[in-house]
Amino acid sequence: EAEDLAFVTQDETALLKLLQRILAPYKGGPAVIAIESGPAVVLAPRSLGSLSLVLHELATNAAKYGALSAPGGQVRVTWAVDAGKQELRLSWVETGGPAVTPPASTGYGTELIRSVTSYSLGGRSELDYAVEGLRAEIIIPLRSESLPS
Repeated sequence: EAEDLAFVTQDETALLKLLQRILAPYKGGPAVIAIESGPAVVLAPRSLGSLSLVLHELATNAAKYGALSAPGGQVRVTWAVDAGKQELRLSWVETGGPAVTPPASTGYGTELIRSVTSYSLGGRSELDYAVEGLRAEIIIPLRSESLPS
């Protein structure tokens, strides 16, 4: 599904649609999913495809170990554009799930998120394994034509 989205004509709602599609399978579960739309952003199809990998990984981990695995859990996704730095900052915050303990070693999922964010998107990821829930910031540089006018 996310792959289909990556090949459709891009518009300002593509990021919201991508999030809705990736998180749709978890909507019927015990947790609450909140997507708070940020400013309109146009991402290249390749960037949307790479971002979908990162979001799938976050969602899968949340369903296995995090907020999406428990009644009362919540995943909140927001984004903002820093026009000065020309960056998209996507925030994934989990609360109400099982207590989080930082992984003893870097697992496949963490490595995937870091490598896709840096190599495919040219950005960076910040993962904070806070006791109350994982907090992830995905920062992606934007080309000037991607910024809201």
